[in-house]
Amino acid sequence: MPSSDDSFTESLTDVPELSLDDGVETLIKAQDSSTKDTYENEAQKMFLGIFDVHIENLIPPSPKRASRLLDLEHVKFLMDSFQSGVFQQLTILVGMVPDDCDPSKLKMKGAGQVETLGGNHTREALQGLLRRGLATITTVKMNIYSALSTCTALTVGWQHNVCLQEKQKPLSFIDKVRLMRQVRPSMHMSPTDMKAWKETLSSIFHVKDIRRFQNSYGLHIKMARLEQRVWAIVEEVSGDSVKITEKFFRPLLKIQSTEDIESCLNILRSKGLAEYNNKIKEFLGSRPLTKKRKQTDLEDDANEECSNTSEGLLEKYSKVVDELQMMKDKCSKLETENSELRRQLTEHCSKSKENSSKDKEIEAFWRFEDGREEWLPAKLIRKYANGECSVQYSDGVSRVRSSWVREVGQM
Repeated sequence: MPSSDDSFTESLTDVPELSLDDGVETLIKAQDSSTKDTYENEAQKMFLGIFDVHIENLIPPSPKRASRLLDLEHVKFLMDSFQSGVFQQLTILVGMVPDDCDPSKLKMKGAGQVETLGGNHTREALQGLLRRGLATITTVKMNIYSALSTCTALTVGWQHNVCLQEKQKPLSFIDKVRLMRQVRPSMHMSPTDMKAWKETLSSIFHVKDIRRFQNSYGLHIKMARLEQRVWAIVEEVSGDSVKITEKFFRPLLKIQSTEDIESCLNILRSKGLAEYNNKIKEFLGSRPLTKKRKQTDLEDDANEECSNTSEGLLEKYSKVVDELQMMKDKCSKLETENSELRRQLTEHCSKSKENSSKDKEIEAFWRFEDGREEWLPAKLIRKYANGECSVQYSDGVSRVRSSWVREVGQM
């Protein structure tokens, strides 16, 4: 599948430093909208439809297109849920295939590989059950896309994993930062690079504009800009028993020096939480918070709450959309079945009526060459849609108007 690194670099445009006047704010929103439209248009263009896919045709996402790492505890939870029958497939997974793949054949094992952009935990759980001979299904429904750029693939994967949350498995603070780092153009970014990076992220995270994204994800961005050696320590400690949240890292990221941040993380890794907190206080100073600093913390808390609320609403909306689509599919299937039943009923009634008419004794009108008119015994052969009938007289078959045919004894 093609890499999007080049396409991402090409998307960087020269944008001047932003001021806060209304005119520039309007320009920001227009540029944000343009970036979002780019990924949304690509996703719409490459969307192939909803298809049944054999579980063994699914493969994990490429590391650069993975919105989070695999949580084996959550995989086990899903396997238990599937096996107990408590949880059925409520969400449609998201997958990507090469350009030359025929998605209609993917329900057959070995028909092609589908990269799982959304629903990777479900994939792993179902394949685990299949390997153990415990799976009750062999196919899943998926939204299938043709080859997408990395940024667009992350956008559709993020929408699935955040909005649908795969059986209430939300993305963690570390998951979100990891995703941001995946699309970061370089370690040292110019203002133009930074602007383009935030445009891309606001599109992936489904935030209306850059300024709102900055307010909601400012701490994430700071973490995503850390040097790789420091980030490696963050990932290491986030896998330990310490509960890593956005709030946990807020004091750490108030430290200006990268070396001091690294020193604090090394202490957390080697000596534990208590020593880490003492080191943080040492670098920040033990003086009381100023009014300005208190206000900043209050704003951070409010932004975090706003972000969580937005994600909750997105989750509910996406669930409703997904359930609506499934109901539409079911309704369409029922309408097709209903139409077929109506056709069969009409055909049956027509045949029954025709057979009933054939069994009755009838007479058909006849006009002789000498002008005589008479109702003669006849046999009904067939009725036509235009109202005519084929009848058989004693000396041959003739096609007459239906008004020229009557039951015996009918006047």
